Amino acid sequence: MNRDHESTCTPQDRTEQVELQTAATQPAQREQQTQPKQPMQPAATFNGAPLTAAPGATIAAALIGSGRQSWRTTRGGAARGLFCGIGVCFDCIVTIDGESGQRACMIPLANGMTITSADA
Repeated sequence: MNRDHESTCTPQDRTEQVELQTAATQPAQREQQTQPKQPMQPAATFNGAPLTAAPGATIAAALIGSGRQSWRTTRGGAARGLFCGIGVCFDCIVTIDGESGQRACMIPLANGMTITSADA
């Protein structure tokens, strides 16, 4: 606003401006209040031990987060775990709910999953 306009504004005009500004910010405030709460951490088992992770985390991320650096071995006995992290290699394979050959880096951890190492 310029100064000439400010001097001609009545108190009622200023009140209406404040009301308009307040009304414009209220939808944003309502959005913040109605955003869903953070989902609960998914819980599964890995070789019989509990496994949890942040929502949306892959099985590989959950395994790394639980302190495991490897979860299978090669025929020659070399430890394997997360290598590429993008589904190109097969170093992180696990068995999920009885289905073998699953890449842990590509599948989000979900409640109730039963995960076992490929060696088990």
